[in-house]
Amino acid sequence: MAGKGLAKRRRIILAIWVVLVAGIGYGVLSVVWFATGKPTISVDYASQYNEQVRPLQFDPNGDAVPDYREAFAKLPKIPDGIPLIGHVRDHDPSSVEYRILTSWLASCEDAFSLFHKAAAKPYFWGRVSSSDPNAPLSLENLDLNTFLDASHYLCYEAEYLATQDATAEAFRCITTLFRMAGQLDDAGSRCLSVGQIMAMIAYIRAFDLLAHTNVDSALLGEVQCQLEGILAARTEPSFQSDQIVLRDIVQRSFTDDGKDNGHVTFQAIHDYFRQTTKPKSELAADMACIQHLYIAWHHPSRRETIQTADRLMEAATQLIRQTPWELHAQGLDCADRLAEPLGGNAFLRPIAERPLTWEINNHYRIIASMEALIATIGILRFHQDKGTWPASLEELAAAGHIRRIPTDPYGDGPLVYRRTDSSFILYSRWYDLDDDGGVSDKRGPGQDGDEVFWPRKENKK
Repeated sequence: MAGKGLAKRRRIILAIWVVLVAGIGYGVLSVVWFATGKPTISVDYASQYNEQVRPLQFDPNGDAVPDYREAFAKLPKIPDGIPLIGHVRDHDPSSVEYRILTSWLASCEDAFSLFHKAAAKPYFWGRVSSSDPNAPLSLENLDLNTFLDASHYLCYEAEYLATQDATAEAFRCITTLFRMAGQLDDAGSRCLSVGQIMAMIAYIRAFDLLAHTNVDSALLGEVQCQLEGILAARTEPSFQSDQIVLRDIVQRSFTDDGKDNGHVTFQAIHDYFRQTTKPKSELAADMACIQHLYIAWHHPSRRETIQTADRLMEAATQLIRQTPWELHAQGLDCADRLAEPLGGNAFLRPIAERPLTWEINNHYRIIASMEALIATIGILRFHQDKGTWPASLEELAAAGHIRRIPTDPYGDGPLVYRRTDSSFILYSRWYDLDDDGGVSDKRGPGQDGDEVFWPRKENKK
């Protein structure tokens, strides 16, 4: 009997060990399977995106894309030794740098003519490529960075033309840049951020030209009319195409279980965190891998991530329809509101939250700056026509020098205008949403202070 009891205990112990080994093996295999999971590219989101951003009643003759491609092919690179961001007036006309710059600008004439032609067209269809299933969505045969280079080149051309007393042509470069920016704004989320940067470059250089160039009232009126048309044509950014972009990103970063679900890959989480944080040692790198695996293991599923992305786009659409002042009046903060639907979704947070916040904030920054630019031109015209500065924006509008009083998205009224002893001051309440008396932000964007559009810091004209 004792022998039988011992044998039974041995069998039980063996069974327990078998179960433990099997459990451990299964766990190890599960972790290995999870850590090595690969995404499956099965949906052509490029076609969906292209259809989404396709202009209504599309006519190929109205598409600026072919002209831009030709322009970029003819645009020579800026010579070494000439800073990409700077002013033509910073160069001594007798210097070697100035001669190189003017010679290079002359070689850009064909490209500049094509930019003017392209910008005059009604739309830019920013299609993306689906030729490489392993690559994320990207514009077909166009690098968006070339648009930023073109912005600086057009600004150089504008400044050079102004020094040659070709003021009308100088401002033509600026209005062309504004139109190019507007085309990109309407061409989908892949182009929106670049278009906004171009608009910022354009209005900064426009103010700079006004501060350093004597422009007669007639030309000011022509430029103002063009800018008013450009501002009137601006629409609030659409985030509908962002959902398609996010779905493509999810497709490339999550596994697919065949039932419209799956888990985020360890590689996707690991790659993101390695881009933002570099381990200081090999031990720290190993610990980071374990941490990233833990994050991926507990991360919301593919289906949950897509549902979260839908809520994020809905929140962004609601936010863009309200000015910063209106959001403030409701006790809402753009960044906080976008963070709400994200919850614990570590994958979507860096991909969607920051760019969306940036784009929404820049939308109203550009509107305020465009309103200020148009008002400034109207005020300068008024001064040339009447020999005095207007007492108020109401007087400026009553005299017909602006179509309407410029509103301030960062306040509950118009931009702030006052006459000074020798000129005037025009400013927005800006990010802190209160009137600091025209004192500029001294600590950087988002801190206390106003955005003073006039007088310019370089030249209090």
